[in-house]
Amino acid sequence: MLKSLLFILLTIAISSSMAQFPVIQQGDIAAGDNRLTKEIGISKTGELTIASFNIRNLGARQRSLRDFAVLADLVDESDIVLIQEAGLGVYWGTEIKEKHKNRMDGVVALFSINLGEEWRVIMAPGPSGVINGTETTILAFRKQAKGFTIRAIWQEYVDLGEFRDMAVFKVTTSANGNIKDLILASVHLTPKDPERGAQMIKVSDWLISQGQKQAVVMGDFNWGYEKKSGVVNYIGEEKIRSRHQNNQQFQLFFNLSYLGKANSDQLRTNMNFRNKGYFYDQFISSPVVAGMLADGGELQKDCGIFAFDLRSGRMRDTINYWTKKRKYGLDHYLTNADLTEDSNREAYDKTLKEIVNQGANDATFILSDHRIIWMQLKIWP
Repeated sequence: MLKSLLFILLTIAISSSMAQFPVIQQGDIAAGDNRLTKEIGISKTGELTIASFNIRNLGARQRSLRDFAVLADLVDESDIVLIQEAGLGVYWGTEIKEKHKNRMDGVVALFSINLGEEWRVIMAPGPSGVINGTETTILAFRKQAKGFTIRAIWQEYVDLGEFRDMAVFKVTTSANGNIKDLILASVHLTPKDPERGAQMIKVSDWLISQGQKQAVVMGDFNWGYEKKSGVVNYIGEEKIRSRHQNNQQFQLFFNLSYLGKANSDQLRTNMNFRNKGYFYDQFISSPVVAGMLADGGELQKDCGIFAFDLRSGRMRDTINYWTKKRKYGLDHYLTNADLTEDSNREAYDKTLKEIVNQGANDATFILSDHRIIWMQLKIWP
């Protein structure tokens, strides 16, 4: 009888430890679906909405006050946002010059102003890495969420190998005199294999080392980037996928992520005007976080992609401005050309098409070439 009871208890324990993670499916959401352009879902009481946003060359490119207002507007429905690629193109080498520090302090100040007094914006000390991929991470958080307060501090950089580090922040939420800690980390991994694979494995190992802590790594993993480097690709992706399947860590977008470029039906986290699409951006977490999803795990309900469109709404004027500047040079050069000739007309039309596409690319240096990923966790009952 005792042996039977022990066997039953052991079976229950094993079954519990092997419980399946929530499965996020694409369902009927198509790659160009309008549902992807809806703003990030606002948290309900006790929930925490976390966004991750790679803002292209943030700090290095000239952005107007209006541009910063637009960037803040993209993420202000969330409670916490981690921003990658901050300082890329500003920091060079290990020396932090005063003018570079002032520039990044200005970026933080502009986000603070545009997000408002209810937010606080902090920055990991930069730069992380040296020379290639030198950047830092910005974290912004809403000081008062629905039903609890939020406080965040920078904790450390985790060495991921040459030129790349992971910025780690400790987030403390408080409700009715009780506190809960959440560890949030941000990465921007290299697109090159085998370096990317080694970095992913270090990220994965770090997550496992966190044990039962509520820990989430997010950011631009360059997941599935197709690089013809003469080596075996995707060793990091395969390690993370394997550990997800073995319940060692939770990859939120496991069923949406793919290796290599997207087909026409697959979702992507880079802008859709590019010829090749990838699911670069990820949330990877400790297993305990899998049970904290606000609604059990449904795409565009408590996790998803905010696929703002560069060709409409917020950035149309910017694209038109840069397209007009480029087109002026083309028209001026061809003032005396005979466009009735087929060869000249064909060359003009081809160049004009390239200019329009380049205008969209110019706009990505004002906004971003990445879409925002987000998730909602139930923190407090």
